[in-house]
Amino acid sequence: MPTPAPVKLWRAAAPAAFAELRAWLTAHPRPLLLAHERPDGDAIGSLAGLWLALTGIGLRPIAWLRQPLPERYRFLPLPAGWVTIGEPVPLDQVDTVCALDTSRADRLDRPPGDGCGALPSFALDHHADHAPFADMTLVAPETAATAQLVARFLRDAGWAVPAEAATCLLTGLIMDTGGFRFDNTSPEVLRDAAWLAEQGAAYGVCMDALFHREPLGRKQLAARLLEQAQAACDGRFLYAVLEPTWFAELGVSPQDTEGLIDTLRTVAGVDVCALIQPEPDHTRVSLRARSVRCPADRIARALGGGGHPLAAAAKVPGETPAQVITRLIELVRAGLT
Repeated sequence: MPTPAPVKLWRAAAPAAFAELRAWLTAHPRPLLLAHERPDGDAIGSLAGLWLALTGIGLRPIAWLRQPLPERYRFLPLPAGWVTIGEPVPLDQVDTVCALDTSRADRLDRPPGDGCGALPSFALDHHADHAPFADMTLVAPETAATAQLVARFLRDAGWAVPAEAATCLLTGLIMDTGGFRFDNTSPEVLRDAAWLAEQGAAYGVCMDALFHREPLGRKQLAARLLEQAQAACDGRFLYAVLEPTWFAELGVSPQDTEGLIDTLRTVAGVDVCALIQPEPDHTRVSLRARSVRCPADRIARALGGGGHPLAAAAKVPGETPAQVITRLIELVRAGLT
């Protein structure tokens, strides 16, 4: 989607923005729904929830993911064949692209061939550092999750939200608030979660599947991270390297690492933590901060990434984990007060 500047840019979840988006979808009833690379719970919940809701009102959306859902999200009430996995999408089957939970064009995960770049596009996102790349963009940094923004849009549009869609959207909201434990759990978050529950979202099922049913191998992986963790900056920075060989050894898929970093974040005295993953041509870094005093997104941006003040990530090409760790310690030390 090589659009130099957005045709429309909205910076809050305003009724006028929702009306514009509803008109857009009415005029483009066959949207291709995409999310960011390595989608997390918010991206997956937003994608699945919007697909279910739009399908329910007679539109013909196509959802696309590069890989099947991580094990953690296979409890979601989704019909067989709801998503295209890894295959090209025939362009004659779609008339617009919807980018969900994606802050930059280079983070959008696209089908092979990428012919969708010529289609009109819109983006729904909640990242404050969103760099507009679509023809119409609705960014709502005041929301805790893109799933919350999607829920507000559907409610404002007056479109029916099936219980299955509500469950998916609630899952996204749960994951981006850490199960309603993070600082972004505002009164509005709780009210929107309650509204989704009123639509039939299975709150108890979500919480049990997301937080109380971890496979043994993932528990062992978390324990290994703690064993290998290193402290810096007088114990206020904690980091660990996630070795690729551990996945096969413990029977864990690389897709199933979401939330592992919280093993480090919850250690007493830690203000910032990092999970470092060596990959063939780059080093991936996930960051968490306990408060905005040392924002995780500021550190991530210095490494070429981005995110939220409390959760961010970066992909650093051409550097080893040891080199990245040296830079991280310097950045964290400079940011801590």
